[in-house]
Amino acid sequence: METCPLKLKTLNKKDFKKVLKEGKSFRKDFLVLKVRPNLSEKVRFGVLVSKKLSKKAVLRNKIKRRLREITRANLEKLVGLDLVFIPFPQIFNCDFWEIKQMAEKIFEKIKKPKNEFSF
Repeated sequence: METCPLKLKTLNKKDFKKVLKEGKSFRKDFLVLKVRPNLSEKVRFGVLVSKKLSKKAVLRNKIKRRLREITRANLEKLVGLDLVFIPFPQIFNCDFWEIKQMAEKIFEKIKKPKNEFSF
């Protein structure tokens, strides 16, 4: 029997706001990650890149694509979490590998609390 691969889903608006309000923050250089546990085995993901960072949608989408790919490659470490990345303007000067190092150092800091939810 084959196991189902982990999926990366996007956060809906309500959950996105919950993560921003209640999530725990982790920061490395030009990248902040807000993390909140969820009750499913899925990783839900969002990126907050405002027009204040860049007026060009191409640049904003480039950062989103890079962070999505980095997160997809690290799904096993992140099972059962809601994630929201918040980049700083200096991230536009970084290449993919620098962003990947920042994100992976943040992923190492995340320790999912045991028995977070009691039923």
